[in-house]
Amino acid sequence: MSAFSKNETVLVTGASGNIASLLLPELKKQGARVRALVHNAEKARQLAGTGIEAFVGDFENPETLNKAMAGVSTVFLLTPANLRRMSGMPMPSRPPAKRASRISCAFR
Repeated sequence: MSAFSKNETVLVTGASGNIASLLLPELKKQGARVRALVHNAEKARQLAGTGIEAFVGDFENPETLNKAMAGVSTVFLLTPANLRRMSGMPMPSRPPAKRASRISCAFR
């Protein structure tokens, strides 16, 4: 039995990091429709052909987060190593919890 239904979309932030490199294929194996939030187009291209939908975005640009989170049921929020520098960063126009039914966080 898989942990996710086929119509359930999962977003992983920090998707080009070490934790995500293990998490993304595991989520696919469990049946999730997986989205990855990465910082640039090159990292998005690296995910081409994996069955993972890549979104280029940044926590400092809330509109990119809104697009990536549309229709998402679960968010794995993998924080960047420079989290302290990002204090005071803007968040999406609607809080993620109102769009996603589950939010999981991993701190480095």
